[in-house]
Amino acid sequence: MKKIYFYLACFLVFAACCTGEPIVLVKDGVACAEIIVGDNPDVTIKHAADELRYWVKEISDAELPIVAKPATAEYKIHLTSDSKILQKHPQAAELLKDIDGYGLDVDGKTLTIYGTMSKGSLNAVYRLLRKNTDIIWARPNPEYGTIFSKRKDIVFNIEEGLDIPKFHVRGWQVFFPCPPNEFMWNVRNCATWTSGMGNSAANRERPDWGVWQEACYAHNICRRYINRKTYWETHPEYYSMKNGKRIDPFVPKGEKTCHAQLCFTNENMIADFIKELEKTYASTSNAKSIAVCLEDNHNACTCPECMKDIVLPDGKILTSKADNFQSTRFYMFLNRLAKYMQVAHPGVHICTYAYHYAEIPPAIQVEKNIDIILCPIYKNVRYPVNSPENEYSWSRLRNWFPQNVQIVIYDYYGIQGCFPRAVDRTMAADFRYEYENRVYGEHAELIPDNDKPSRYTNGTQADFWDANAMYMWVGSQLLWNPYLSVDALRDEFLTRVYGPAAEDMREFFEICERIWKEHPVPSKYNTSQKYYWAALAERGECARIREILKRAVSKPLNPKSKQLVERLTAVFNANDQEQLWKECKAFSIKQKANPKAYKNLLQNADFEEINNGENAADTTMADWKKSNFASWVFWCRNYGKCGMAKNGNSNCAFLDTTDNACFLQQVETEQHAKYIVRCRVKIENPAKSDASITLRWRQADGNWAMAHDLKFFAPKNMTPDTWVAIEGCFAAPDNVGKLTLQLGTTGCEGKAYYDHAELYRVE
Repeated sequence: MKKIYFYLACFLVFAACCTGEPIVLVKDGVACAEIIVGDNPDVTIKHAADELRYWVKEISDAELPIVAKPATAEYKIHLTSDSKILQKHPQAAELLKDIDGYGLDVDGKTLTIYGTMSKGSLNAVYRLLRKNTDIIWARPNPEYGTIFSKRKDIVFNIEEGLDIPKFHVRGWQVFFPCPPNEFMWNVRNCATWTSGMGNSAANRERPDWGVWQEACYAHNICRRYINRKTYWETHPEYYSMKNGKRIDPFVPKGEKTCHAQLCFTNENMIADFIKELEKTYASTSNAKSIAVCLEDNHNACTCPECMKDIVLPDGKILTSKADNFQSTRFYMFLNRLAKYMQVAHPGVHICTYAYHYAEIPPAIQVEKNIDIILCPIYKNVRYPVNSPENEYSWSRLRNWFPQNVQIVIYDYYGIQGCFPRAVDRTMAADFRYEYENRVYGEHAELIPDNDKPSRYTNGTQADFWDANAMYMWVGSQLLWNPYLSVDALRDEFLTRVYGPAAEDMREFFEICERIWKEHPVPSKYNTSQKYYWAALAERGECARIREILKRAVSKPLNPKSKQLVERLTAVFNANDQEQLWKECKAFSIKQKANPKAYKNLLQNADFEEINNGENAADTTMADWKKSNFASWVFWCRNYGKCGMAKNGNSNCAFLDTTDNACFLQQVETEQHAKYIVRCRVKIENPAKSDASITLRWRQADGNWAMAHDLKFFAPKNMTPDTWVAIEGCFAAPDNVGKLTLQLGTTGCEGKAYYDHAELYRVE
């Protein structure tokens, strides 16, 4: 693994050391070259040849022949991973070992593309086409996502040497399972990974793409291995205990994951887990790693055995109060599995999500055949991970570095809404920092590029791509080399995608980027894009943007480019925040002038009524607890407490030293109704704490709605111990009957105070 970091020094020696004779593929619409694949090419070399022939024909209408040996064409392109070729380039072969880079060698009119992995040849095809034509795989949509100009001549101008990616694992998690179009977009932008390669139908059907082989992707320790059907009735002791009871590993209606984890100290469970792991391995083929991942919840086992102090290898005692106690308990279990695999299946790794409590590095050494997929879900993506604004995530990342394991970052750039979110500059800084600290790979979440309804907006999933394709394309190129210029990559995208309207679209994106960067709300993975649409309205930018888009679509665009501008215009016109903001602003003026004329929908909104048991709040959910206050319940993820304090002569509520906690109240709502929400907050340590109002939705039957959470944060630059107001406006989504309002924090050192909560229906 360490050798790849030698590339920074060696890459300049080998890459672009000289320029060979141009290789003419097509001249005046006639094929001039042939593609040579050898006598026994593997499926990926064959696919690389097919892709080169396909795209050359799409661009020029000329078809290149594919042959086993040199034939009659004047120019020849040889695709190979043959060891005999590599023997001619021993130093290059060492640098290319176990990574999908490639070398280019020109001898007269023959171009040889070589590497230690066949996928290197496939990557070379895409990168040479991109460099020598104007083709761009801008987004996955097959109708308008790939753009190029027709031409009669195609010439490859070759800079001989090596082209080596900085990361082994590169790509995007497109909601599982990865659809074929998204799969192809990933690979054509030289990714090695996308959602669950071992499970992906596209990958099983098309092994010729040469991507990373991973089995049993996603949260799975209860859903796949110790599954409910096989083990719950006979072995409930295999599952985590909470409040003295074992948790049933079922998946509640309307949710995607179970609420259980496993009892990691149960020896019989471990024995059965190894049997299930063996069955799973036997059912996979060519898998380089098998995923063993925590379920997506915080319900670690609290049985007496699991809560016992842990005696560490150096004799020190780790108590249950330590931040890394549950993490250490989990990795002790995972080490048992890893040691089994070392003997039974040498070379096969276990990969796992370092997520929730497992994100914290354990107090033990993790086995070398465990790949850590670190999930920094709480990042503020306006800033690089190694910035003070992201100390929570940064500390966890840097504390993993001493572990001698392969680390892959599963990032959360918040790619979900239809507002342009300019995360590419953050990506560049993140990727550089991670590469320089020997991170093995990087991938992040995406949604499919199709017209299915989006769970995050009132539109479709394709709306996200209409607004954010540039940032995703730039991010894909940065995964290959994070030292590239973001500005140059943006220029390339704008020019190739929008042509004569490139400058208009640049102006559009610059306005949106400024709004996004300057907004006071932290930009986390689940921060709603509605804030930024509202900010456009507040700053009076909407009319200007309409004029820019109108000007852009009037330019002489090719049909695909015109369609993309029209789609983005439709996304902008469809957002409801401008009208909502106007209505809420008018209502707020009236309500504040005559507050008694309007009903606050929240009960005990000033926290004056103490909880005496007679007016206790609903504690329907198993992890909701009664609070100090009538009509309010309390929830915390791992640790923290709530309490009552004084705000002058009246009461207020506080949360104290917690990683994630809130006061909750449920309110009946009507779909599409418009509301204003407010709360006064005060924070002892704003530099290391936040305060927010979170809105979650339930259907009329009580099940959680698929509509995404909406959060309103206190300003990050607020003065310590000074009361400020959080205010937001929103419309209830489709098919909801209840609003769960949460006054809380996702990280608080010291106390965060809450008072004067308000919720009004806009009339």
